[in-house]
Amino acid sequence: MIAFRPLAALGCQVGESPVWDERRDVLFVCDVIAHAIYRIALDGTVEGKWRFDQTIGSFGLTESGRLVVAHGRDIVLFDPEATRTLRATDLHHTSDYTPYEGLAVRGAVRDVLVRGADVIRGGTFVGRRGAGQFIERGPIAG
Repeated sequence: MIAFRPLAALGCQVGESPVWDERRDVLFVCDVIAHAIYRIALDGTVEGKWRFDQTIGSFGLTESGRLVVAHGRDIVLFDPEATRTLRATDLHHTSDYTPYEGLAVRGAVRDVLVRGADVIRGGTFVGRRGAGQFIERGPIAG
């Protein structure tokens, strides 16, 4: 008989779609309700967690090691290995301030297609400013 044990206590509401990355020896798991993807090492350590602003319909691993994440009619190419430092000047919002200025983070969006049109290509915004649709946030659970 095979003994099974949980890899990590993620606290997922609905955890599914495990994707094994044999190059890194890690497992990626999606929490559908929390709109998040976890990276879990073989010893059960959660090495990363990335939240997305929409429900994750599906995701997969590319040959380059990046994740392709599908959100309804939108697709995101996400690089879990990329590192960067957050700067207000690099963010695409109308505020000139972020409380996260100078924070080093791991993981970065590389490409985004929204309804088939390029919005981010190679990490650079190429969309038309103001072309998005406002989606009101629901109540915060918890």
